[in-house]
Amino acid sequence: MEAVIITGVTTENCCHATARDALFHNYGVIFLSDATGTFDYPDMGHGAMSAAEVHRASLVILAVSTAHVMTVDEMIALTTVAKEAGPAPQSRGSVLTEVSSRTA
Repeated sequence: MEAVIITGVTTENCCHATARDALFHNYGVIFLSDATGTFDYPDMGHGAMSAAEVHRASLVILAVSTAHVMTVDEMIALTTVAKEAGPAPQSRGSVLTEVSSRTA
């Protein structure tokens, strides 16, 4: 296994923690922005945040520090490109190589 693809709930808690753990264990991390989600946060003295605000903030932080953030459709497209290219000789993760080259 070379990479972890993150989906689920909640974006800012379980999903984010899983992504960071994977990164710290030297896995490539792909975080699917439209296959993760969260909920509205009530005002606890610092203002309320909608689910959309929490999700967006988490994705920005993850993209800068931890993961390749993309949609499910983008991941499928990259997987298709990597499959068509065939196995990468002696390199780690043809899909991750494709992701890195397109997001760099």
